[in-house]
Amino acid sequence: MSEELNPNVPEEPSEFTPMSDEKLVAAALAIIRDRSYSARRPELGKMVNCLQHGFRHRQFEFNPLKGCEQVFTCRVKDENGREYEQFREELVTDPEGQKGPNGEVPKKVTLVPDLRTAIPVNRQPTMKQFVGRKTFEKRRFHPHHSKIKLQFIERTRVVYDQLKSVINLLGDKRATRSKLEQARIVAARQLRKERELSDREYRRRTGVSRRINRGLRVGGSRP
Repeated sequence: MSEELNPNVPEEPSEFTPMSDEKLVAAALAIIRDRSYSARRPELGKMVNCLQHGFRHRQFEFNPLKGCEQVFTCRVKDENGREYEQFREELVTDPEGQKGPNGEVPKKVTLVPDLRTAIPVNRQPTMKQFVGRKTFEKRRFHPHHSKIKLQFIERTRVVYDQLKSVINLLGDKRATRSKLEQARIVAARQLRKERELSDREYRRRTGVSRRINRGLRVGGSRP
């Protein structure tokens, strides 16, 4: 058997070509330049969708040792706003106790911190306990109407019923649409007039109270 086919014969090492410091630095920079940002900065880590902070950031940007972890606490507040720690009873093994006749390990009742994020026994966890509260702290896809919009909708319905009883129109879609548009115009005018009267009354009361505080005469004077 020849030496080329014999696996027990060690191969001769390839000839080593020494390089200068400048060439070594250039080769290292070329290798590093082709890496991604997370590979070039391993202390920051990759980009993650953080549920604790609610936005995307580097994995070890805020906590270099452990990353972003969910924080558990047993501190709660009472009705007056005072904080206190809450504990619960739990059975734990007692290493100092005597074992039973069948080799049973004794247990004792101890107080352990009652973490607020812990799921109670025999109760189905909520969606916030699954994915975290931060996921739901954002704007609604279908936001609720404001107070002014709700007043406008309610007044439009009232005016529409009044127009329906006064004006006898055919069951045409165009007629119904025109009647609804007219009801919106009338409702907007009514609300605008009521708001102007309310603002005027508020300004009048403000002027009267200021004159009283300054010690001026109130009767017969315009605010």
